[in-house]
Amino acid sequence: MKTIKIPARKIIGFIIIYTIVVSSLSSEMELPQNLLYVNDILLIFVLFAYSKKMNMFEKLGMKKIIYVLCFLALVIAVGVIGNMVSLKLVLWGMRNTFRGIIFFIFCVWYLKYEDVQKMFHIFVKLQYVNFALGIYQFFILGLEQDTVGGIFGHGNGNALCIFCVIVCAYTILSYLNEKKNLFNMIFCLGSSFILAALAEEKFLFIEIVITFLIALAISRRNYAKLIIIPVFVFVTIMGLQIFESIFPKAAKDLMSVSLMEKYATSSWLGSYYIPRIGSYTFISEKIFQNNLFNKLFGFGMGNCDTSSFSFLQSNYYNKYGYMNYRWIFRQWTIMENGIIGFWGIVAFFVIVIICLAKIRKKVSVDRRIFIDTSLITSIISIMTMWMNNTLKVDTAYIPYFVIASGIVCYKKIVEKNNQLGGNEGDT
Repeated sequence: MKTIKIPARKIIGFIIIYTIVVSSLSSEMELPQNLLYVNDILLIFVLFAYSKKMNMFEKLGMKKIIYVLCFLALVIAVGVIGNMVSLKLVLWGMRNTFRGIIFFIFCVWYLKYEDVQKMFHIFVKLQYVNFALGIYQFFILGLEQDTVGGIFGHGNGNALCIFCVIVCAYTILSYLNEKKNLFNMIFCLGSSFILAALAEEKFLFIEIVITFLIALAISRRNYAKLIIIPVFVFVTIMGLQIFESIFPKAAKDLMSVSLMEKYATSSWLGSYYIPRIGSYTFISEKIFQNNLFNKLFGFGMGNCDTSSFSFLQSNYYNKYGYMNYRWIFRQWTIMENGIIGFWGIVAFFVIVIICLAKIRKKVSVDRRIFIDTSLITSIISIMTMWMNNTLKVDTAYIPYFVIASGIVCYKKIVEKNNQLGGNEGDT
């Protein structure tokens, strides 16, 4: 009897699309969110069913990525042992924090350059659906602010923001480097600004501007920059005018540095109880009671987490959950893994950025577009740690795939030079 073996790269692609579909239909058609646990099963299947490429990062000259992950594992172990966290909570916490990083590793191990190309093309097409659904949610369903999420359902602004950043970065870089797809670039920029206005995502405006500036700085010099700068300014002004017409106060805040600073350092009972900026001081004094061990290593992995399953609800969440620290990646991570654990995760992204910066000049222009998109997404991902929980939720698979895609493009070059083995376990 013939055994059918699905390539690991196909499962990875399925996880990305499946996550988007379920996220959308769970809101529009009341599909149960629990269907996303299928992704956990698939990740476990890939882990055990396919051969591991443990030396891949070493052969790519990126051993430091593994080193920082080992350091992070050590920090987490200290926090778990010091707080005597139960195994079930540790496993649940590891799932929420590291599924994205595990997915990143799988992407590097098993994906091909062609898979990256195909998925980015799908992302650009999905932006049209994203925009249409956002318009439908706002004007037909009467939703607004945080409840407008486009293809990510009602109330998933985190995924909406990072997805818009990704398609904007990719289309901007495509035009700057290859002078192609001007319409796609204009549409992705315009639609992203409009969605930011409808969802009152002030941070998305800032993210897109930063994305544009980085793309402009790292792209080669050509006349395309003379075209794209006025286009970007026009689209930005249009987006701000729409934002001001819908949410005049929020638009005023966005245009004022002092008001944005006040917004970032403020807290609200029943909402953002812990301020985005200054959260470590707040947590250290109000929650850790200045306990040095907790400040360094937190309450332990999974010890501040919760779930729809009652046996996975921690005592610390029952005590402090009303502060909504799980809404912000930095706060959630400091609570569980302390300041060392948080900066360990930041170090992972910083090292990835350094690796991407080193390899970008070793590839052709078409591959460099993906590497630069990965680089920009990595930088924006670090910024999101202070603003939301993008890297902890189910849709985290999307940014982690994008961050890995740049390395996948470089892996193709190394394979051509016969420095890596074939794709064993991925037929």
